[in-house]
Amino acid sequence: GISFNPNTQIGNLYEFQRDGFIEGVEIGWAQNTTIPETEYPIDFVVYILEINPASPSEAKTLTQEYFTKEYSANGGSIIYFLPKPAYCHKGFSYYVLVKQTSDTPLGIGYDGNPYGAFWKVDEFFPLNATYMANQSIGNIAVRALVSEPVENPTVFFNIKNEQKEPAQNVKVRIVELDSTITTNEQGQASIELNNGKYTYSIDSTGYSSLRKEFTVFSQNLIINDSLVKAYNVKFRIVDTDSVPLPGARINVYPITLTSNENGEDSTMLPSGNYSLKVMLSNYMMKYPIDLLVEDKDTLYIVVMEQATTYNLTVNVKNTKGESLPNADVSLMGYGTLKTNNEGNCAFNGLLPGNIMGSVKYYNYIWGSIFVDLTSDSTINVTLIPEHYTATFYVTSKGNPIINAEIIIEGLDTLHTGLNGYAQSTYIPFGNNIPYTVKVKDYYTYTGTFDIWDTDVLVTVNLT
Repeated sequence: GISFNPNTQIGNLYEFQRDGFIEGVEIGWAQNTTIPETEYPIDFVVYILEINPASPSEAKTLTQEYFTKEYSANGGSIIYFLPKPAYCHKGFSYYVLVKQTSDTPLGIGYDGNPYGAFWKVDEFFPLNATYMANQSIGNIAVRALVSEPVENPTVFFNIKNEQKEPAQNVKVRIVELDSTITTNEQGQASIELNNGKYTYSIDSTGYSSLRKEFTVFSQNLIINDSLVKAYNVKFRIVDTDSVPLPGARINVYPITLTSNENGEDSTMLPSGNYSLKVMLSNYMMKYPIDLLVEDKDTLYIVVMEQATTYNLTVNVKNTKGESLPNADVSLMGYGTLKTNNEGNCAFNGLLPGNIMGSVKYYNYIWGSIFVDLTSDSTINVTLIPEHYTATFYVTSKGNPIINAEIIIEGLDTLHTGLNGYAQSTYIPFGNNIPYTVKVKDYYTYTGTFDIWDTDVLVTVNLT
């Protein structure tokens, strides 16, 4: 079998003739090995590198996933599936590499074909790859498991109850479409969706409400979930004289309650441990509470004592000045709130002094909060959008066009190289991003492209 030192990656190189996914790697093991079974399991890493077509000395790591070889598996092969398939663009090349993480040899097999070869990659940045042609070894047994994109992906929901049995007649709502599907006798329901990010919710009597996000991208998707029995948890907020306190914010993330005139509010929660924060102007929790929900309805009495406190309002916007609703705003010691439709949220009952926290929003870089609180205050947090890479491939009748000028309106100007590729690495996500392609003796081309949460390839054919 083939084995190198723990710092070397070995594998094969694939050029994709059409768009596809690498879903896993199949590794063939040597016929014989001197490694005793007591040495197993042996951990190793699988890398998938995308070669930059505009600069072939550069590579980007798409996948770095750890796996375990459980036993010698002499003469056999094992498929290791990736948790998230790697999307591969037509015309791009990809390394599929394996690296052992200890001094114990993995013993990867080889085919003995005198015309075979493989690659040894010592560095990723810059890319340092060596072509390992060896007539006595041939190609190593590292193979990509590949699938094609699906034009109309279907999302399958498998829902079970707390006994792990199929849950029938459960309504699954796709929030963005305001569409509801219902599970059948096998606890299954399905729906075709366009590529994009979605939220599904499940509300079933006697069970905890579910609300989760998922992403659809050119592949069918199976979502397995279980209904969890929920119990009524009631909160009563009082002062040190047991007088009810209305208007208190009861934060059990992601749920926020507000106490009524009797100082009470309630919610349904599955059994488990939770972080409980109660906020009220001019009050603080007398002592912290570890919220433990057992398999029964529960009443929690939270005692608040008077204190000098201030209110803090957090406004969350992007670099265009647009409000960001539903952003998660977390303050250390006070829990997490979500911004409203105007992109703000208010924390009441904060003690004076240094307040630290963070703001998280999909497709944006996390923002930080640091304020020395000495009075009621309002702060603005501006989130910077995540940036992605747009690769342009400019051709005419199948031949690459050299030195074509590409103008991405308001963002970047670039020129294609000898292979017709050019790349811009600082494109914020968005729809209908306009661009223009110009080159002497050809008609000028204008178009748009979309980026939502992955790099894109834009192919332009000039006349």
